[in-house]
Amino acid sequence: MNNNNYNLHSNINSISINRIRFCIIILILTNHINFSNNNHHFKIYDNSFLHISIASPTLAYLSGYLFFLNFKYDNFKFKLINRTKSLILPYVLWSFLLFFVYQLCIFFLRINNLSYLSSYHFDLFLIKDYFKILLYPQNIFWYLQNLILILPFSPIIFYIINRKYLFFIFLLIIIILMIHSNLFFSIRFLPYYLLGAYGSLRKKIIQYNVSINCIILILISLSIIYLFNLLDSDTFFIIIIQLFLVEIFINIIYNLFLNRIFNFINNYLKFSFFIFCTHIIISKFVIKTYTILFNNAFLDIQYGFYALSFLFFIIVFILSINFARLILFLYPKVFFILSGQRT
Repeated sequence: MNNNNYNLHSNINSISINRIRFCIIILILTNHINFSNNNHHFKIYDNSFLHISIASPTLAYLSGYLFFLNFKYDNFKFKLINRTKSLILPYVLWSFLLFFVYQLCIFFLRINNLSYLSSYHFDLFLIKDYFKILLYPQNIFWYLQNLILILPFSPIIFYIINRKYLFFIFLLIIIILMIHSNLFFSIRFLPYYLLGAYGSLRKKIIQYNVSINCIILILISLSIIYLFNLLDSDTFFIIIIQLFLVEIFINIIYNLFLNRIFNFINNYLKFSFFIFCTHIIISKFVIKTYTILFNNAFLDIQYGFYALSFLFFIIVFILSINFARLILFLYPKVFFILSGQRT
């Protein structure tokens, strides 16, 4: 392959992967349009109107793939510095904003049930609690937290993924340990991140040489999403099947998003990180506002529940995008710092 073809493929690869990341974040947004903290038992769906279990594992795969793409021992320091700017600093700042919102809800809005913001409850406005948000597992930024804490192990992971059989043995051991013990990393993150890291070295994301109809790719993608939801269980054999499904899913949607009909997504790619960090807080305020104004009107009716859930999804998406645009317009440097992007 000549250099021109290689550069073209690299460019297409980057565009498609960025589109995938944006759309996976949107799927995660749908997972968080839920009513589990409203002290109300609905007759239909317990939590969200559209739960897509494959979203977080797919994002973890992409993270592992992108970090270990062209990884070498001598550029680990450079990647670490880059991650400090693109991940660690935004995580520290967003966690502080989370801490501020948490205290605002308690002291001014009198909202006491804040388990969706952090699994750790704070009674006083103490700065030490901010560090607990940073370090305590399973707050709303758990995914960013996992990405940061995996960084020191990168050279070890790189050594392992370069040894095929050792990697698969290591992956099986990790899965067993995560099932039977309480490791800090999420089981929705670590196995898939490792598979993505391995895929980056083995060129596992494949561009098809033949044109496949987009409708066919979409139907296959939806089938995989449905199958993954059916197999949503943290047992050994189920996780192995899920790893295969994520691998297939990545290849399918990678080729799907190469199509020009998805060019409109490019206008929103720079807002991906902002949507990821703000959508839960915004969604909870939107839902809380509705329940204050209208109690639980229409939420006990099946079609009303789904209609309102879809409406909330649209509202949260629009608010997240426009909040990001406002910050970008007023304080562009702040926007780029918070989103981990270069100016």
